[in-house]
Amino acid sequence: MTDTATCKSCGQCFDYERLEGAPVGLAPGICAGCAEKTSTTEAVEERRAALIERNVPPRYADEGFETFNATTLTQRVALEATRDHARQGVFLLGPPGCGKTHLATAAIMAGPAGSLFVSTTDLLDDIRAGFDGDGHGLFERAKRSPLLALDDLGSEAIKDWVRDRLYTLLNWRWNQGLPVIATTNCRPKMISERIGEAGVSRLSGLCQRRVEMQGPDARRKLQVAS
Repeated sequence: MTDTATCKSCGQCFDYERLEGAPVGLAPGICAGCAEKTSTTEAVEERRAALIERNVPPRYADEGFETFNATTLTQRVALEATRDHARQGVFLLGPPGCGKTHLATAAIMAGPAGSLFVSTTDLLDDIRAGFDGDGHGLFERAKRSPLLALDDLGSEAIKDWVRDRLYTLLNWRWNQGLPVIATTNCRPKMISERIGEAGVSRLSGLCQRRVEMQGPDARRKLQVAS
């Protein structure tokens, strides 16, 4: 049974199907077009809030697994590992621009509530600021998040307190059985120098899948295109 109502959002009249026997006054409040717009707006706002809560950089706001352009075999393997097996922990090694951070942020956005993305340098800066009471609590969040992406591991300076903090983080997550997605462009020997053998041991246990990626530098392609 077709009936007519007025949309409370746009003010236009629209037809709708009223079930036989349903009260005449029981009509949709808004038309289908406005309902779709509202749904889209809510989805956008929810994603924006999730990006902030999970500490994902704005650069990757519109990126996900579906937008990752895997042009090499190792990129396809990395895509499969982070998309389907993130909770097993993934270690992504490769040159700059091959898509490591893209995949890490996609995994965090697809992960459970409380998942966290953090670059190693930002994490250490926050720890350093915390010594003076100006930190934002990234270290504690990184320890306890159900899924952690630790981006650009090995970029930090070699200092005892850095090794100590990173070991504490990895050891906590190892003991709690909490997976890590780690990305780096450093060779294994350099990683060992940066975080120590004990840290490497914990990291190896936390990342059950290891992919050495190869691929073109997407950032350079963007610069050429511009």
